Amino acid sequence: PTGATGGGGGGSPTVTTLLDFTTGTLPTGYTYSKSPGAAFPYYFDSSGNLQSASVSTTPRFDYDSTLALRGFIVSQGSQQKAIWSEDFTQAAWAKTSTTIAATAANSPRGTLTASKIQEDNTTGAHNISQTLGGLTAGFPHLNAIMLKPAERTWALVSSGTGLSAYFNLSGAGSVGTVTGLNYTNIIPLANGWYWCIRSEEHTSELQSRLHLVCRLLL
Repeated sequence: PTGATGGGGGGSPTVTTLLDFTTGTLPTGYTYSKSPGAAFPYYFDSSGNLQSASVSTTPRFDYDSTLALRGFIVSQGSQQKAIWSEDFTQAAWAKTSTTIAATAANSPRGTLTASKIQEDNTTGAHNISQTLGGLTAGFPHLNAIMLKPAERTWALVSSGTGLSAYFNLSGAGSVGTVTGLNYTNIIPLANGWYWCIRSEEHTSELQSRLHLVCRLLL
């Protein structure tokens, strides 16, 4: 995006400042800072790897799966509710008829830290889940997970209230059947990964249990 300031009397506005954020660097003379501890400081760098902007003065220039620059990210504050979100071997994630293989593949960060969810041979549900507490009524809650297909190319992401979405992890990616959600999207990333996104809102305070039902590289 570009930004302009200034105005005229009754006619067209007079452009006094033109700021271009599509070059991969901040305009000359400008700096960036975010509130310390602000959540969701992520972006994809020019190599397609997921990065965390741990330094509050690091601007986040985001690139798509073709490594084309998408622009400069400015996001509002948020709070991550899921713990151990990058390590599904932890006890915080309940496993139902599944096992987790740690360091099974390169993650979106480009490091050997991705886990693999592997179903067993029993009949019934196969998933991992975590109870997320302290969800405020009347506010949207965003669930976003990065997935890569292994033996299966579909994933189901659902909550304990029955709200769910199916994601097709092939080609450009697509969203299948959706039940009761405000918003869903899937974004193809570099190296065969997909960003699966869903949003839900509740009318009463509750605990939501996030379910992931699939056999995938995560």
